[in-house]
Amino acid sequence: MKTVSNKSQKQYLHALRYFCEFCRKTPKQLIFERDKEIRNPDPNSRTGIRDFILDFRNALASLVNGYRY
Repeated sequence: MKTVSNKSQKQYLHALRYFCEFCRKTPKQLIFERDKEIRNPDPNSRTGIRDFILDFRNALASLVNGYRY
């Protein structure tokens, strides 16, 4: 993250922390899980991290719209 400002770095790390809390995983666990998915020859089985991201996006959208699910 050498090419981004200190303010941006803080924002990225803050967002990463919230994402990890949402997934109940550490960054290292998320990387390990994604590495396992990449090695899986069946593309239909590579949805774990994608699903975390989509669920997180939906949760954020719900907060913005004033409700939680």
